[in-house]
Amino acid sequence: MSDPANIIDSATASTILKWAIGILITGFIAQFGKKFANYLMDKTRSLRKGRKQEGDDNVHGESARGDTQIHARDQFVAASQAAAEKARLKLEKKKSKNRIKGRKK
Repeated sequence: MSDPANIIDSATASTILKWAIGILITGFIAQFGKKFANYLMDKTRSLRKGRKQEGDDNVHGESARGDTQIHARDQFVAASQAAAEKARLKLEKKKSKNRIKGRKK
């Protein structure tokens, strides 16, 4: 240390300046990355729910996912009916087993 009044010499000042600029640039990149990630998450959520995202143009005025939603609903109904039929058959099988067990006693 040559002079106590001049603590920061030119090499130290340039290093500090480089670090400050680097941190600022990193902060800007992180902020824009966060905004972009939020945009992508919102877009994904809206597509899953079938809503239009701002800026999406729909030329025909119809829901682009309307047919897909109807198809999904039909599949759900069919699966529910299949599950109900399976449960009914299982119950009938149990009843027949109980009848057979009752005869053997």
